[in-house]
Formats: sequence, C-alpha cells, structure tokens
Amino acid sequence: KAFLPTVKTLSTGKYTVGTDIAAGLYNLEVESGIGLLTGDLKDGYLSEMMGIMEGYEEYYSETYKNLRLYNGDSLEITSGVSITFIPR
Repeated sequence: KAFLPTVKTLSTGKYTVGTDIAAGLYNLEVESGIGLLTGDLKDGYLSEMMGIMEGYEEYYSETYKNLRLYNGDSLEITSGVSITFIPR
C-alpha cells in the first residue's frame, strides 16, 4: 500500500520521511507556538524559525512554501511550535 501525502500536524520531535510523514511536496502553516524547524534533506539542509508571536513577525515565518520531502529525509521540530504540513 502506498504511503500518500495527507494533511498532518507535527510538533516537537524528530521525524523520518517515509515513516512519520509521506514523501511529497508540502506547504507548511504554523498552528501555534514558536520554534525551529530543521531538516537533513536530499535537497540540502533546512533551518527555519517558525512561529506566531505578535511583534516578532520579522523573525518567525508563519508559512513555508514548496517543501519537497524525500523518503529518508529527517526533520526536527524544537521549542513547542506546531506545524501543519499540507500536500500540494
């Protein structure tokens, strides 16, 4: 059975693409909190300050567009930010 991309919300933790979330192309939206999203990806290293914090919009991204995830890529979310991954 194929592991197809679906809408998924992830918070603090370490995740493996193909196990915890399906490979695919995603847009990301912050649900709550602030923190750091990092990834060791086939396309390179990802490090993005993500969050919703009034007065700090220039430091934290509420969205991230066109994130391509491949099987075996790893992601880590720290500091309590909750991020929804939306398949494109």
